[in-house]
Amino acid sequence: MAVAAISAVLCACTSDPVARDLNDTTAPTMTLKLTASSTVPSGVAVLALGTNDTLTGAGGSMFIVADNGKGVSWVELWMTTTRNCGGVIDGPGLAGAPAKRTTGNVSSTSASSSLFAGLDINTLGLRSGCTFVFDVWGKAANAATTPVVAQSQHSHLTFVAP
Repeated sequence: MAVAAISAVLCACTSDPVARDLNDTTAPTMTLKLTASSTVPSGVAVLALGTNDTLTGAGGSMFIVADNGKGVSWVELWMTTTRNCGGVIDGPGLAGAPAKRTTGNVSSTSASSSLFAGLDINTLGLRSGCTFVFDVWGKAANAATTPVVAQSQHSHLTFVAP
């Protein structure tokens, strides 16, 4: 299946450290940020996870951001792709592993309050006349001794190849 070229985003994916709460019972909150969005074509759109958007142009970047004021241990960006060419559907298949994972700097006393994992999407090589749907979601864990793991709702990012 020909899909968009996906590559890892090189970044400083962690925030300044905060005091780590070893007994924290709050899950990280997550947001989805993307460029080349139909809602914000020349900047960064912040979407609530579980909402949908349309990608525009030659591609962009997507980021899952996890926040917790008492520390975040790791965040993962998960994704599957479906291609529909004239009613012939290929995908989505199973996501056997995260598309990108970022592990924070967790010590006995501190952890990052925010982490993100991101990917670039290059739509230039996608088959003309086909519709591509990227199903995106995130997973993240706080930095407690017994981590609380959260999984976000799924968002669908649609691209129609010209």
